[in-house]
Amino acid sequence: MDARTQLATLLVFTLMAVNAPAAADWVEKVKQTTPFGMADEAEQREGLWRGLRAGSERLYKNGRWEVLLSGYAWHMPFEYSAEERDDYNERAWGLGFTRRVLDERDNERLLFALVTKDSHSKPQYMAGYAWLARWRLSDSLRFGAGYAAFLMGRSAYGPGNYIPFPAVLPLISIGTDRISLMATYVPGISRDRADGNVLFIFARLGF
Repeated sequence: MDARTQLATLLVFTLMAVNAPAAADWVEKVKQTTPFGMADEAEQREGLWRGLRAGSERLYKNGRWEVLLSGYAWHMPFEYSAEERDDYNERAWGLGFTRRVLDERDNERLLFALVTKDSHSKPQYMAGYAWLARWRLSDSLRFGAGYAAFLMGRSAYGPGNYIPFPAVLPLISIGTDRISLMATYVPGISRDRADGNVLFIFARLGF
């Protein structure tokens, strides 16, 4: 190992050591946005998986049933030609259900399952968890931003043949406690062919 490599390695480890407390604090904050954050202290002390399971069970038990309605998938013009956009299905009709709670900070936590039409008009399946921090815009109107972590099965995307694969996507919403418009963005993952770079829009309806 030459002197430059040794210096670079020392610098990396020094930065890691200096920033270790900040990194650990960041990881803990992220954990609290997952179902782990809904587990009680005793369950959390039993470990990550126990906390995730207990929090998910509490979310399902205390959550309220609501409906998800999907309707539109916009294929970005910078990624797809006009001919490709004409060929792809953008009417992503679908239906889903969610168990939703508002936590002590007025943030949203959801367990959800959703079936929609994909870009080839074939069914695609999603099930997972979502978290959104919320900001008050008026007495009843809220803006939310967070993420969705889920398993997905499609005919030709990922492994194909409806083999489930994991995904984490950004998520935003605007609406009230009873109804909101929601959207996520699927980034592109391949330089060799057009895929991803799709804005997916859907709605949540409470009872």
